Amino acid sequence: LCVSTYGVYAREELGWSQGEVSASLSAGAAVTVASQLFLFGRVVKRAGPRGASGLSLGTLGASLAAMTAATAEPAHSAFYLVARAAAGVADTSTAALVAEASSSSDDRARNLALIQSTRAGGRIFLPLLSGRLFEMSAHAARAPGALPYDLVAVIALAMAPLPVLLDPRRAGAEGGEPEGGRPCAEAEKGGAGGAQPGAPGAGQGAEG
Repeated sequence: LCVSTYGVYAREELGWSQGEVSASLSAGAAVTVASQLFLFGRVVKRAGPRGASGLSLGTLGASLAAMTAATAEPAHSAFYLVARAAAGVADTSTAALVAEASSSSDDRARNLALIQSTRAGGRIFLPLLSGRLFEMSAHAARAPGALPYDLVAVIALAMAPLPVLLDPRRAGAEGGEPEGGRPCAEAEKGGAGGAQPGAPGAGQGAEG
C-alpha cells in the first residue's frame, strides 16, 4: 500500500523531482536491508521474536503517521527511513515467528511458502487499492494523498500488541497452572494412596 504510490505522492504532493524520488527509494531500500542484517538480531536478543514483531509494527505505524504529517525536510525523510527500517525488522520477525511456531521442517517450509504466496497475491491487488486510496485523498484539505499511508499506520498500530498477546506461553501462564503442577498432583495422589488400607507400609504398622 505504501511503496507503490510513494513516487507519485512525493512528486505531486511534496514537489520532488524524479531524481529525488529515486534517491529516496534507493536510500529506503538500503536502510531496510541494513535493519535486517544489523538491527534485527539485536532487537530479538533483547525482546525476543514476538517483542521484535510488536515493537517494529508499532514503530512502523507511528513513523508513517508522522511522515504524512511532517512534509518539510529533513523530518519527512527521517520518518520515511525509520518506517523502512521498522518494515525490515517486521518482515524478518515474521519469518522468525514462523520458525518458532512450526513443529517440523516440513511444517516450517509449508508455512513459509504460504507467506510468500500471500505476499505475491498482495502485490497483484494492493497497488490497485493504493492507487484508488491515493486518488480519493489527493484533494483533501489535510495531508493530501496520504490516505494509503495513514491506513497502513492504523493497521500496524492496531496489530502491534498481537504478537505478544497471542504468545501461547503467556496464555499458559495466565491459565493458572504452574510449571510442574501435574507431577505435584500425581505425587499427592501417590502419597494419599500409600496410606490406604492394604498398602505394605500400613499393614506393617498395624502389626507392630
